[in-house]
Amino acid sequence: SRGRVDSIMARLSPIQESFAAGEIDTRIRSRVSSKIYQSGLKRARNWHPLVQGPIRLREGSKYMEAVDTRNWTSGNPGVQGLKVFTFRRGLDEDVIVEVGIDQIIIRNSFNGSQITGGVSDQLIPDNQYANIYGDWQWDVKGNPFGTEPMNILVSPPIERNAIFFGPYLTGTPEANFSVNSNIEDIPQGFEGGEMHSSSSGIPIPAGSETLLVTLDFQWKAWFVHAGDLALLGGFPLADVKINVRVGTAPGLSDLIDSDITMDVNTTWKITTFNFIPGVSNNTIYLGFGLKWVGPGAIPDLQFPFVDLASLFMYYGVHTMFVPLAGGSGTAVEFASPYSSAQLECLQVDMDPGEQVMTFTHPEVETHRLRLDAGEWTFEALSAITLPTLFVGPTPNNWGAGNHPAACTYHEGRLLLGGSPTDPATIWGSKSGDYQEFDNVAPAAKDDALLFPLTSKGKIQSLTSRKDLVINTDISEVIGTSEQGVIAFDDFSFPKQTDWGSNCIQPIAVGREMIFTSVSKRIVRTFSDEGGTNFGWDGNELSLLARNIFKSPIREMRFIDEPAYQVAFLLGDGTMGMATFFYKEEVLGWWRFTTASNGSLAEPINRVVSMTVIDTSQGAKLWLVVNRVGFSGTDIIGHELLSFDSGNKVCLDTYSIRSIDPITGFCSDIAQLNGQTVDVIVERQGQLNPDILSYTVHPQVAVAGGVSAALDEWARGEVAYLGHFFDNDIQLLSLEGVSQRGTAQVTKRRWNKVFLRLNNSIIPLVEGIPAKDRTPATPMGEGEPFITGDTEIVDLGSGEGDLKITQDKPIITEITGIFGKVVATEV
Repeated sequence: SRGRVDSIMARLSPIQESFAAGEIDTRIRSRVSSKIYQSGLKRARNWHPLVQGPIRLREGSKYMEAVDTRNWTSGNPGVQGLKVFTFRRGLDEDVIVEVGIDQIIIRNSFNGSQITGGVSDQLIPDNQYANIYGDWQWDVKGNPFGTEPMNILVSPPIERNAIFFGPYLTGTPEANFSVNSNIEDIPQGFEGGEMHSSSSGIPIPAGSETLLVTLDFQWKAWFVHAGDLALLGGFPLADVKINVRVGTAPGLSDLIDSDITMDVNTTWKITTFNFIPGVSNNTIYLGFGLKWVGPGAIPDLQFPFVDLASLFMYYGVHTMFVPLAGGSGTAVEFASPYSSAQLECLQVDMDPGEQVMTFTHPEVETHRLRLDAGEWTFEALSAITLPTLFVGPTPNNWGAGNHPAACTYHEGRLLLGGSPTDPATIWGSKSGDYQEFDNVAPAAKDDALLFPLTSKGKIQSLTSRKDLVINTDISEVIGTSEQGVIAFDDFSFPKQTDWGSNCIQPIAVGREMIFTSVSKRIVRTFSDEGGTNFGWDGNELSLLARNIFKSPIREMRFIDEPAYQVAFLLGDGTMGMATFFYKEEVLGWWRFTTASNGSLAEPINRVVSMTVIDTSQGAKLWLVVNRVGFSGTDIIGHELLSFDSGNKVCLDTYSIRSIDPITGFCSDIAQLNGQTVDVIVERQGQLNPDILSYTVHPQVAVAGGVSAALDEWARGEVAYLGHFFDNDIQLLSLEGVSQRGTAQVTKRRWNKVFLRLNNSIIPLVEGIPAKDRTPATPMGEGEPFITGDTEIVDLGSGEGDLKITQDKPIITEITGIFGKVVATEV
């Protein structure tokens, strides 16, 4: 009868099989039968959709280095005043260009340190070394089996329950191997890893073979029970040395064969070695490990059984650099010609092959950053003399406050466009000569160019795609030609669309180009749709998620595989993010916010700028984050955000440190000073040593750059220290559960909900944990990772828009949600 309300019995059904659409706008949340609704969310904060459909809690951002204090003089929270770009050098060799209101600082992307002119990059960029598994036996230097080059401490594997210590802190300057005294009731003495060179060797840049190489080797050692040191000759260790060997071929030590005597050092100590490779020696081989130098045969070292290892020794390469021929040896920095207000519209492009980057702004003369033979230069376009002398265009209207606003490298030329007095003009350099703009009486195809556009509008940006793309404030124009290369006698500039843009530089994603509207709140694509004229068009990407863009866009970046993420830095210091894989028509929106310190009295932390670097682990997002709002610190820092890297840690501005085995402290964390942080202890699982365990220590105080003491069981282990960020996903109202076929129901009551997880710890659903937690684990053992289903019951009634959060800062991935629900039908 009319108005009757029926209760539909519970039945098992999928709730959500895909999250690929991410967060969708409120204005399309009634389209319950659409594909977008079926894979969409009401909210996605710090959870990002994967191309395959699951949704994943994002990784944390690793702290790299503080911003130069001259570039952030105010010490106040904010989102303006600094910008970063990537000077592309190649995989794992990209350079960060920090542009501030005072200085332009050139940094490596390995750890954010300022680069020295005329000096190579870190020759071992990731500090990831080949290693072997040893047993508890000592062996004098040399490998009697000859299976690997440069082994120093090696013995044949023995069928024992050996535990491999190291490498620790891989991918950081602190990467190292460790050897610890026996912590099990086995009388063999030492257990642990050995370290040696890979057979591929370490390349030396051409021209540097006769220059002095600097190898910094780090180590530390300490003990718990003094009596256990007698068999090793006491401290300093007289009978056991760290042996470092460098040779010009595998197995040789003709460059360095040196021992390090270890004393008590609870913090890293650096021992520096210098050597000259020699003429034609473009590859060197490095090996190191522990060596027995004591009298007589190597003893069977027997320490008494204790809960904590008695002796700890950590060692590894810190850095290796080599001068480049003709290098200056000074820190690379330049006076910045830009004000804070000018940075938002500062545009750059570079030619990686020529190692040049061009900077344009309509109020500042065009500048060039150049790397040549290890030397960096930053100079105004009119001051360039190398490799050729600058020659200006005719007429040359460039002058104070009147310079090109946009730049790109296209078809072998440097193209500049849109000055204040000539807003619709494009200047092109001579082909192959980026300093030659003399366009008088062109006669050859490669001569310099000058084109006033026939269409209206002020040029906002230039982008090199299949054709030249010209974004103006009212339209989109392409530059093309009959013969495929624009020249003085072969050019065409047809208008394609009439959307209009602004000074925020577009980005390229595969065949698509992405740009923003005049308002900076609408995101559009632009690509060649086919045809010879009016063949370019696009779509509005932000249509499904306009609620994310309430603050204007300031920067855009694309993070390629494995993440396929488009990042939009917003004016409020947050980021709108999208999983964008256009080939599969995947577009999933989510929100990025960075961690705060949990105090309502402190301002929210803000992302100031961002850029992308290419690494062997995939593309990563380099961030500048203003964390000045934290009490006790005024640090604004460079941080690195990875996606799907294998790291399980979800802490922002985190640092990796080893926990002092005596005091339980973590030191050298000045960027966290005066704060209360979360600490994740990484250690080998006690139940399964082949699996790493992650245990969370919340609310750990940091004072004087040193953390409070951690539990005794954690000492000697690896710790991640940082801030956990707020996170949540919320489903759309559950529809389509009526057995009568109607979509609309008034109430839903969950009998059971199942989360299908992929190698994850269990999240909370409506604040409720899973019903069947796994059995209790030993002290210090973290929550196990689950691949499979976990059940939550007694969730009550509501709209069905379940809210899921993770209360532990550890990676979580949900592949689907299903369950039993009772629905009350309209």
